[in-house]
Amino acid sequence: NLLSAIATVITAIGMIITYFKKKKDDEEDEDEQDAQRTPEEDDDDEKKKKRRKSKFLGIIPAVGAVVTFILTEDMRLPMTMIDKWTFLMIAILFIGLALAFFTSNKKQEKEDEEEE
Repeated sequence: NLLSAIATVITAIGMIITYFKKKKDDEEDEDEQDAQRTPEEDDDDEKKKKRRKSKFLGIIPAVGAVVTFILTEDMRLPMTMIDKWTFLMIAILFIGLALAFFTSNKKQEKEDEEEE
């Protein structure tokens, strides 16, 4: 359970780090681009911004995992690998991983690299 909580928190931290990294890169790219843009490019930019903002949704499973771990684990008992709360913790971990997967821009990043 502790390992699942830690993995969920690390996933959320990774999502937030990539948000700020992408934001910095996008600001540099906007400075280099011309003022004239097509409506399609504007729509693509809006989609990218929404996807970047959705990276903060990773905080929800991370907080849920930590709170669940604190509320369900009795630290006085010996440590075990699996208990009745393990499946819940693994489900929270998979939710965090799914959010990380669906908010990643890997397809768009590859297209941007090919255009350059």
